[in-house]
Amino acid sequence: MKTLTSISFLIAIGLFVQSTTFAQTIRRVNANTGITGINVYHSIQAAHDAAANNDIIIVDPGEPGFTDVGILVCTKTLSIYGSGYNRDRIANYSQLPNASYSSSTQSVTFNTGSSGSKISGLVIGNLSINTSNITALRNTETDNVYVFNGP
Repeated sequence: MKTLTSISFLIAIGLFVQSTTFAQTIRRVNANTGITGINVYHSIQAAHDAAANNDIIIVDPGEPGFTDVGILVCTKTLSIYGSGYNRDRIANYSQLPNASYSSSTQSVTFNTGSSGSKISGLVIGNLSINTSNITALRNTETDNVYVFNGP
């Protein structure tokens, strides 16, 4: 009986560790300070600073007077998603909330510690990738893209 109890205890600890190891929090970014709630931030950097590795950051589309969420210097492994870079190609896009606005940020820089990060669906002023293993898909970069060239 003691062996069965010990095995059950070890299994319970293993399941707990596994469930907490891959836990993710979804953090929402909206530049409109009138939008509030749990895990809602008004700048992308504030969401990053509150995030743990492997969290997800969702950047809401802008709206009049609140069109970009600032500058991000990323030093964590995160998944960052916006509303889409070319919304007029989506069927019935005009019926979506804030259909004429995109999720946008002035600049995003991926530095050491952010390897494995993903970014998709944003309009980005400047994109700098100073580390390896960054996935950037379906974004629009409006100014410059800098890619780390190695030592």
